[in-house]
Amino acid sequence: MPMGRDIDIMGYQRGAHVDGAAVCPQYVFKIPGGTNPDGTALFGWNDSAAVLCTRCGHRDSDHVVIRDTTLDEMNKKEEPARPVAARPPAAKPPAASPAAAMAVHELEHAVHAPLQLFELEPGVADPLASVAYADAKREHEAKVKARVLAEKAEAARIAQAMESASLRQPAARAVSVDPSEEENARRLADENERFKAEVEAMVKQARTAPPTSSKVAALSALPPEGSPADVAEMLSKLNLSQYIEKFEEEGMELSVLIALARGDGKEALDEALKEAGVKSVGHRLKIFAALQ
Repeated sequence: MPMGRDIDIMGYQRGAHVDGAAVCPQYVFKIPGGTNPDGTALFGWNDSAAVLCTRCGHRDSDHVVIRDTTLDEMNKKEEPARPVAARPPAAKPPAASPAAAMAVHELEHAVHAPLQLFELEPGVADPLASVAYADAKREHEAKVKARVLAEKAEAARIAQAMESASLRQPAARAVSVDPSEEENARRLADENERFKAEVEAMVKQARTAPPTSSKVAALSALPPEGSPADVAEMLSKLNLSQYIEKFEEEGMELSVLIALARGDGKEALDEALKEAGVKSVGHRLKIFAALQ
């Protein structure tokens, strides 16, 4: 690209100095090269003064950039390639010469035929590809052979293990069992069944048996002196007065609660307390203790 006098070595077109035209009105490019003060030749790549303005002596970067000429070159659109005119087809040989026609046909076929495997060009073998293929084929065959041998060995091992197991089974079935051991096992099983039957009978009898005189006396006994007269008084003594209103709404009587707590209605009493809003386990335990 031809460079103007105001274009520096990097392709930037520059104008006046950044401090004003009073310092330098226009940048002037210095062509690298020349002669040293001692008279020797100064080559362009050694000329450090090429970055200075010829007019003012300041650096080229101290001058205002007007335009980047390298972008203009990059933005130029390339001219579209012109289509090449197709060559006219070759003249066919006369029919009277079949040998010449065959030669032309073979030549055209050779030009358009794709390269065969391991060929550098039609008819020229690739020795490196041939050797590599032979090595790969030999390695593949060795792997296949090793895998077949391993499969045969595994099959033989499995067959031998199955045969050994089949031989051990009749011997295991032929082992006799000591009659005394069978008798002991049968006796222990009978004792377990008898014990479970006795426990079930005792539980059933306890559930269906009428209340004893001691239990009736405990349920019908008068509360000791100093006992609360009603539910509200009991809850007040236990510092659980927040439940008084709910207990009165539910119609809970102190005598009924005492009967449940001292009899077989402990589970029903616990559920009733939960329904009455006594969610705290500690509060329910305090009420249980007071009802005893």
